[in-house]
Amino acid sequence: MGLLADEIGNKVAGELIKSQDWNRLVGALETVEASLNERIATLETTFNAQLAALGGQITQLRTDVTTLQNVVNPLIRQYYRLNLSTERVAYALGELATLTVQVLDLQGQPLRFTAQTRPWVDLVATWGQFKPVSGFIAQGGVGDRTISVQVNDDGLARVLLRSDYAEGLADEDEDEMAVVLQSRPQGMTMAVSQAILNATTPMEARPTYQLLRSEYDRSSRVKTYLDTHYIRHPGISVGTLLPGLGSRWRNYRATVMAFAKPDSDPTTADSSLGVSSLQMTFRDWIGPWIVDFINPPVAELPVGIYRDRLRPKITGRYQESTGLIKAEIADIVRDKGLLGKQRDYRILNEALNQLDPEVSPPFLNTLTESMRDAIGIQQALGATQTRAIGISSQEVGFKVFSEAALRADTNTDAAQAALAQTVQTQVTQGIAQVRQTLQQEQQVFRASIEADNGLLQRAIRQQIAPIQQEVTTLRALDPGLVNNQLRDVTALKAQVDQLSRFIQR
Repeated sequence: MGLLADEIGNKVAGELIKSQDWNRLVGALETVEASLNERIATLETTFNAQLAALGGQITQLRTDVTTLQNVVNPLIRQYYRLNLSTERVAYALGELATLTVQVLDLQGQPLRFTAQTRPWVDLVATWGQFKPVSGFIAQGGVGDRTISVQVNDDGLARVLLRSDYAEGLADEDEDEMAVVLQSRPQGMTMAVSQAILNATTPMEARPTYQLLRSEYDRSSRVKTYLDTHYIRHPGISVGTLLPGLGSRWRNYRATVMAFAKPDSDPTTADSSLGVSSLQMTFRDWIGPWIVDFINPPVAELPVGIYRDRLRPKITGRYQESTGLIKAEIADIVRDKGLLGKQRDYRILNEALNQLDPEVSPPFLNTLTESMRDAIGIQQALGATQTRAIGISSQEVGFKVFSEAALRADTNTDAAQAALAQTVQTQVTQGIAQVRQTLQQEQQVFRASIEADNGLLQRAIRQQIAPIQQEVTTLRALDPGLVNNQLRDVTALKAQVDQLSRFIQR
């Protein structure tokens, strides 16, 4: 404790306080009061001086703040906060994603605009194409990857984002495809699109493929939408040959950016008044579905039905059979769509490979192989032909190749017939010439025999002359000896006669 407390303090209850102690206490208090008053006066002087200086600073600060407010407030009123949103972040190809832009002030409060003050919003997408929404003034950009839309009086603007492969499709085609994706197959608790998005692999989504296959066969607009995707996606035509391509999903990520601006006049220099962005994905279910549609397990293909249709077209004549099969194939693929034709061509290829008519003509293998080759050419040219010259209804590859094969086989038959005729003619002419030569040689030989100095006559004379000599000699001989010699002559004459008959033959 302090000195004063030590000297006059430490009293106990009932102890008398002496006058000198009280006086000392009062004196000490007066001393303390004087000291405090002095210090307070000093502090007050200092505070007043500092307060005066601070007052000047506050006055200057107020002036500065007022000046800053005059500059900032117009900027605050000029710039906006943009809220860019969508109903969900994942969509299936064929669905239309609705994007909403809300223009707010920088404090996040809603704004009201007039027809003259409504700002515009530029939207840019890294993937996909924009479509305007009815009720909003919009201007499309090149390729529809950009769009400008004016907000309404409440500061709202809406646009649609669709697949990147849907360019040029009619609104009715897209609407029909979207309706199919929102439908719910029998026995399923969710829509087709949601089932596709929930599936971790395309195989898990296969229960929805049957509905999509039925809708493709039923609706010409769904057929147009899916065929167009096939034409504009070159990788799918390769994917139909690579089944593994349909074993995983492919998600297209789109980044959408929004920029606010005061007007849509491109001649005025306007800076961005607000920026926002978001990311979303589109799941490509069409590619795996196409692979499954064209190349399902062989057991799922109606090969027997097509084989039964082709079997009666085999006749005993090659050219007639070719024409009948071509007509039947054309009838089968008529109005089937590009993907439907590709599927039917695969079924027809299998059916031709298994074709077993009641009576197999000798040209059956040649006919079926040429038809299968023609079908293979048409399958390879299907999407390319449509993309290049836009004639999806004409099977140019199949027609040209099959006709070329028919002409080649027909020309081969004609060449064989011509060759046989030529050989026959040449053989006939050769036989006639040999016969004529033999006849001429025979006449010459006969003339040589019959002539006086002919070969036979000379030979006979040569043989008779010695005989005559011998007869003359024999006449001079004994009769018995002559008789013996005569018998020898008779035998010799018989030999000469035999030689004559041999020469005449």
